[in-house]
Amino acid sequence: MKNKYSLKDYLEKYLVFEVDFLTEDVKDKVDVAEDDCYMLCYGFCDEFGKLSFHVLAIGNDVENCTKGLEKATMLKAYDASQMLNYPFVEIVPSRAAKEKCENFLNLKEPLSNDDSLHIARRMPFFDEFRDINYPDIVQAQLLDLEKARIVSLRIVEASTPGIVLAKAIEDDEENNIKKDDLFNIFPSFFDGEKIILALRKEEVVISNADGELVQAEDELERLLISKIEETLEEIKVRIANKEKYKC
Repeated sequence: MKNKYSLKDYLEKYLVFEVDFLTEDVKDKVDVAEDDCYMLCYGFCDEFGKLSFHVLAIGNDVENCTKGLEKATMLKAYDASQMLNYPFVEIVPSRAAKEKCENFLNLKEPLSNDDSLHIARRMPFFDEFRDINYPDIVQAQLLDLEKARIVSLRIVEASTPGIVLAKAIEDDEENNIKKDDLFNIFPSFFDGEKIILALRKEEVVISNADGELVQAEDELERLLISKIEETLEEIKVRIANKEKYKC
């Protein structure tokens, strides 16, 4: 399923979904009337990177979604792949909604805005390559001079400008990859198409003309972009059949 929304539209937001009869799922927790077709939810990534929508309450209107809000626990939780099939709007949460979320999801110490993983989650370029249920996992193109090799990598850090660090999520014998192998991934374009490039971390060693490792962030980013451009040009020349890199 390709997600039509950007991650920043729903992660760590209070959202009311129009869900038709899905509210019947919580009738064991709260009385459900015929016109109760709305769910107040909070989108949250757990410690495993799984995105779920936790149901705080239901109601018959966006502005009247309070049934079950007094319950000590969430009414239910849904995978992102299910909830994002329904339209939603963001709301300003009531104090009761915020307190319920904080108590249940331990939101008093969430990822700070300058946390490198949080920064990566706000990068819109990655959105169309993300796994919908595990949004830190992206489909990337492992650089190879013969053909494109698609690999699934989990973003773990974005602390250096222009560089995002990711890990392999599983063993991949065909591509000689072991689980937790480190890669640097880069948003880029090839032949007019958006792609995510992946280079093994040990392959990304940038030095200046004197062979010294580059320390300045702006120079590091400039040289890194230059290296990627040179590699892409070499690929373009060597692929005789003009095969494109596609996701």
